[in-house]
Amino acid sequence: MTESDGFNVGVDFPRILDTIASRIYDNQFAFLRENVQNAVDAVRIQANRDGQPVSPGYRVDISVTGNRCEIRDTGNGMTKEELKTHFWTMGASGKNSEEARRAGCIGTFGIGGFANFGVCQRLTVISRTERCVVAHETSLARADFETGLGQLPKVAYQESSELSGHGTIVIGESDSEFDSEGLLSYIKQFVANVQEPVYFDGHLISRKKKNALGDNYKAVTEELVGTAGSITFRYRLYRDEGAGLAVELLGASELESEIDLSGFARLENGSVRVFKRGFKLCEVSVNSRIGVSGSFDSDMAKPTAGRDTLSVESLAAITEVFRCIETKARKEIVLDEELLAGHIRLLPDILASGDLTKLDLLRVRALDGTSHLLSEVREKSADNRVFYSLSASVTPAAEVLQAKGDLIVSIATDRTRRQAEIRYLNELCGAEVFDDLIERLEPYADLGSFERAILAELEIAIKKLFKPEPFLFLPGRLTLDVPIFWSNKKEGDKTIVYIDTKHGEFEKLRPLGYTPLLWSMIEAFSREYLGDTLRKRSTKFFGDGAINLEAYAKSHAELWELVPSEIETSLLDIPEQNQQRVPRTGGQVEIVRQQDITQVNVAEDGNQQDFLADGGQTDDAAVPGKLLEIVDKSGSTGLGGFYIRIPVSASQAFGEIIRTFSNFAILWFANRITWSGSDNLETAFLYHVTLDRLMSSATEPHGAIDLDTTRLQYFKGQIYFYIPPDFHQYLVPSKDTETIKVSVTHELVDLGRSRAWTSREPLVD
Repeated sequence: MTESDGFNVGVDFPRILDTIASRIYDNQFAFLRENVQNAVDAVRIQANRDGQPVSPGYRVDISVTGNRCEIRDTGNGMTKEELKTHFWTMGASGKNSEEARRAGCIGTFGIGGFANFGVCQRLTVISRTERCVVAHETSLARADFETGLGQLPKVAYQESSELSGHGTIVIGESDSEFDSEGLLSYIKQFVANVQEPVYFDGHLISRKKKNALGDNYKAVTEELVGTAGSITFRYRLYRDEGAGLAVELLGASELESEIDLSGFARLENGSVRVFKRGFKLCEVSVNSRIGVSGSFDSDMAKPTAGRDTLSVESLAAITEVFRCIETKARKEIVLDEELLAGHIRLLPDILASGDLTKLDLLRVRALDGTSHLLSEVREKSADNRVFYSLSASVTPAAEVLQAKGDLIVSIATDRTRRQAEIRYLNELCGAEVFDDLIERLEPYADLGSFERAILAELEIAIKKLFKPEPFLFLPGRLTLDVPIFWSNKKEGDKTIVYIDTKHGEFEKLRPLGYTPLLWSMIEAFSREYLGDTLRKRSTKFFGDGAINLEAYAKSHAELWELVPSEIETSLLDIPEQNQQRVPRTGGQVEIVRQQDITQVNVAEDGNQQDFLADGGQTDDAAVPGKLLEIVDKSGSTGLGGFYIRIPVSASQAFGEIIRTFSNFAILWFANRITWSGSDNLETAFLYHVTLDRLMSSATEPHGAIDLDTTRLQYFKGQIYFYIPPDFHQYLVPSKDTETIKVSVTHELVDLGRSRAWTSREPLVD
């Protein structure tokens, strides 16, 4: 290829222009803001040249009529050559000069007039400098872009008498009307605080004073000096009548050159309005622990091209200024009790610093109602024991300790404050946790056979129900009136469990002797006293103590039934002698006769005998009756009464879960009675018994009552729920010839996942 065969680079100018316009001046509001900003810059440059303070002679006028928007200023203006090289040349700018920086020009970007065509169909610019004899009028229309590929449009030029002095007029014409009212509201927020007069349709919309701190703020420091990189700035801290802090920015310098800096900000969460000599640039969020909300006006603020954002360097500088202020504010906060209480979010930073004495003025409350500074608690710990409690309840043990002069601090419920209080009390006061504070006062050396049996069966029950980490029982008399305490202490790899085998809770079980009822009561004891603790420590459960039903379902897959069509039952209206297995439509029919009642007699000597209601003794290998009657001749166990068995399949499928529940209740309505067990978290077992008649007026037609954990009995491998006396007439046959028919259903419900399971019913239950 020869040199004569070369060609110029082609330019798809309309497409480039559309890209620039859509990214910068993509609406009439942005068009107005950027051109007003340019007009303010021009006025500032001219005033700086004249060495004059801003006066009414330096002004900006905005007028909007129909589809025409005009911005006129009395600034420095442009010559014909400057119009060509600065305004109508992309990438050039006349404000990248020391003069422009001294004047406080807002923009420094060389986008030029072409970006205005995101809004305008025609743009006219008339300008004149103080050295020009005439004004220079230039114009360009979108229609002029329709040139051949690679050709640039030509800007029209002519001399004009429109301007008698220096200044510039920018006229934008759109193919639709400008929103005059909306433009006025929009531009006011940007120019309200500039000192140059800005008029909109003849009305002054600038020169307003910035909001200052109110009279309720009082200075707490003298004028302070801070640094942000190479910038040195001055400021003063204030506080209001409460615990609010604020800062006034007083000035700045860099390399001995003054930088405009002013503003007021409250040290609270919010946004910072950023200005450059009164012209609002944008609002930003400053990364601050205390928080910043207010105004920041400085020449160090530089906007991005045509956007409501700051340059990365500007935002970093502003952030560093406020972080420096925050550092000083923290020192003031820890010296004032009220300020410290009002800035709890700073506590993690204080903890991270390692100097816990900065929390000395944090006030805490004791269980006896008194309040103390943490420094006072530290002084008191020299002569007395200090405890802390997560509960606000005053127990007998607390009263004893407080009467001795010991102090029990009630820890705050706020998580951030709680962590700070506990760490201070632990490290500086040697405090101990009061909640569940149990110590063994007197070890038991010689245990009777019944006490040894209690320990053995309790160990079996705990391992079966909860599967916890290895543990070790240490029998003895405990400091507080509790029968058992699962401690955080270790002996080897085993957790120490303190247990008072002579406690009344165990003594009342002695009349049961070595019987299945005793083992069932041991399980009830484990649920009541250890359930909440062991649920959180067991691999069998989730971290919050809810059982992992997904894992449980997999390990017991052969017992779970999730397809309704595979569940069979007997229909209630089929005669008993002709009953056949048919698809389930509601429940399983149970026919209860008096001979279905298994009777357990607990004698005063602790012996137990099991009888059928007709007088025959039960077969240990057979499934016990649908009803269980416990006859407590000793009168000491509180277990006497009738119990109803859940289906055998339910015991097989869900018994391991049900026996860990710590909450039981009975609910009834019309002709349905429901027993429920729950872990108080996510899992519940429901056992529904539907009667063949409505409950009479002798019983409330609906209601609910809680059942004690002992009212769930595990007898010969089956689970029984207690029947309150009011329901005996509906469920307990009183004569040999009486027959009661009921329909029973059951389900295990996972509330966390909105799922429910039932179990396969055997042909004979």
